[in-house]
Amino acid sequence: MKTQTINSSSLHKLIKSINKDFKWFFLTFYFLFMIACEDEPNYYPIPKILKEWGYYQTGSYWIYQNDSSMIFDSVFVTSVTIINDSTYSDKKLRDIYETLFINFYSSLRTFSYTAKLGGGIYSNLEFETKNEITKDRSNCTLLRISSNEILNTTSFYEINYLNSITLNNTSYSDVILVNTLTRYYYEDNSPNDTFYNQYWISKGDWIIKKVITNKNGTESWSLVRHYTY
Repeated sequence: MKTQTINSSSLHKLIKSINKDFKWFFLTFYFLFMIACEDEPNYYPIPKILKEWGYYQTGSYWIYQNDSSMIFDSVFVTSVTIINDSTYSDKKLRDIYETLFINFYSSLRTFSYTAKLGGGIYSNLEFETKNEITKDRSNCTLLRISSNEILNTTSFYEINYLNSITLNNTSYSDVILVNTLTRYYYEDNSPNDTFYNQYWISKGDWIIKKVITNKNGTESWSLVRHYTY
C-alpha cells in the first residue's frame, strides 16, 4: 500500500487555495444578502394598542344628547377601509404603512367623520370632519403612539388619565381626556375658525363626551347609548 506524502510547501498552497475560494464565496454571499436586505421595505403595522382605542366596525353606533338643548344625535359607522400607504426613494419601495379609515356619519349635524389609524415610527389616531353642506373640514390628532405607549403631551394635544367616569348612570373605566385645538378650513383651504375641543375617550367605547368651544360659544354632548363591534 502506497502512502502519498504532502510536503509543507504543497500543504501551504492547498490551504491558500481553499482560503481564496472561501473568501470569494463569502464575498458573493454577503453581496447577495445586502441586495436582498436593501430591496426589503420597512413595514409598519397599526399597533394593537391603537386599535383597542379607535377601531370600530360597520354596524357600530352611538347616540349622544346635547347637555343644554337635550336634543339627540346618532352617529354610526358607514364603512371601514384598510390600505397600505407607501413611500419610495430612488424609485424603490422603502416603507409600507398600514392605514385604516373608519367613516362615521352624524344624522343630526350632517357631518361626516373619519377616524384614521396609521402605523409608523409614530402611530397616530387622527380625527377628521367634513360638513356635507358647507364643505368646511377639519382635522386633529387624538392619540399618538410611540414604542407601543400613548404619548401624554405632544404639539397636537394634551392627555389626562381618569380612573373612571359616570355618564347617564353608566360607569366607564380606562378613560382619557384629550384637550386639543382643531382648525377648520373652507373648501379652498382658507382658514375658517379654530375650535378648542375636549374629548373623553373610553377604551372600547370611543367618544363618550365631547365639549366644543369656538367663536360661536360652547357645545357639550354626552353619550346616552351605544353598541360597538
